[in-house]
Amino acid sequence: TAMGKKWHKICFVCKSCKKPMSGTFFEEGGKPMCKPCHQNIYAEVCGSCNVLIDGPSLKAMGKAWHPDCFICHKCDTPLEDQFFEREGLPTCYPCVDAMEGKCAGCGES
Repeated sequence: TAMGKKWHKICFVCKSCKKPMSGTFFEEGGKPMCKPCHQNIYAEVCGSCNVLIDGPSLKAMGKAWHPDCFICHKCDTPLEDQFFEREGLPTCYPCVDAMEGKCAGCGES
């Protein structure tokens, strides 16, 4: 039994590639799907390393990111929810301040 249903061993196949199921699988539309097919169809690619994301991810700048890959492009500081987008890349506040220079009014960053 799998997914609350009875299956013949020869009938328990991936809905996409039709290969027999073994190990980890996903349920899609009431049918089993093997992990490679599920990743090829549904997984997102990291906005930094371009590797499929198989686990937790962050959404920012219209892309998905591995949490460890979402870093400042200038200093590699891990970023969370507070960042700027500069040159199409995530950038931390201190690096943005350094890039933009000092305030013309008060002389501070």
